[in-house]
Amino acid sequence: MKGGEELEQYKTSFQHEGKYYEAVAKNYKIFCPDADFSLTIYEVENEELNEIYINPHNIYNLRDCSTTIRTQLNCKGKRIKWIEQ
Repeated sequence: MKGGEELEQYKTSFQHEGKYYEAVAKNYKIFCPDADFSLTIYEVENEELNEIYINPHNIYNLRDCSTTIRTQLNCKGKRIKWIEQ
């Protein structure tokens, strides 16, 4: 985590079947030890972000976030690279 930030946040961007997507994963354990990652997936159209999937606090780690993206978008084998924000 970067100096003084209140939560960990990660972002990924990728293309699948001609569409462009972004996803944001946030870790809320600092606020609530029982909470895990939240995940929001956006489809990007004309530089506009449209939410297509939200999971508030039920994903255990970034690896599971990646698996959830692959499942939701039906893109098995897609490499998801997370960047800390």
